[in-house]
Amino acid sequence: MPLPYTNIRTIIYGHLEGGNTWSVGLTANPSGAGTQADLQEYADNVADIVADWGEVVTGGLRALLGGSDGIDGVTCYWAQMNDESTLAAAGVFAPVAGSSTSQMPSQIAVVVSTHTGFLGRKNNGRMYLPCTSPTINTGQLSSAQTTAIANAAADALSAIFGVTYSGFPAPLVVGQNGNPLTTLSVDSVLDTQRRRRNQTAALYKPTVVISPD
Repeated sequence: MPLPYTNIRTIIYGHLEGGNTWSVGLTANPSGAGTQADLQEYADNVADIVADWGEVVTGGLRALLGGSDGIDGVTCYWAQMNDESTLAAAGVFAPVAGSSTSQMPSQIAVVVSTHTGFLGRKNNGRMYLPCTSPTINTGQLSSAQTTAIANAAADALSAIFGVTYSGFPAPLVVGQNGNPLTTLSVDSVLDTQRRRRNQTAALYKPTVVISPD
């Protein structure tokens, strides 16, 4: 759906064990127009930040993923307000493999809530980061785990917030109203993202006849 403000939509994406995929999105609101070359420069700068986010040892994207999972790339789309036509550019970096051992199914995600300081769903958002590696002992992530994830995400989004587009500020915004991102929080309760299954066929699906005794 087109947004009522000029925007750059950034998609960070990767793969998960068993043919599954994941992606999360961010939206920026540049204060000026640019060219395809400007968008490519923006995408490359964001990709560098995402690659660094991936390398964070505690709480970074790489630490949340098992060795068969990974971060594959970044694609950015630019659109005028209320316009579905876009420019597109891919930020290129060497795929980053997960650094941990998978403990969870591929559809498990940790929820990063993004806030603007305004109430209502139109002013706040969520990112579902892939989360296949953490060990949990109480049914939830620990305080130390959620804090590490939140700090790593905040460092990355703060850096992306500062990336300019054609020399113009391009702050990260949230929701239909396009208010600037101010804070984020991480929920200790893990969630699921079934769409990450990517139509992967089940290896096993036994069917057993029910017979009255």
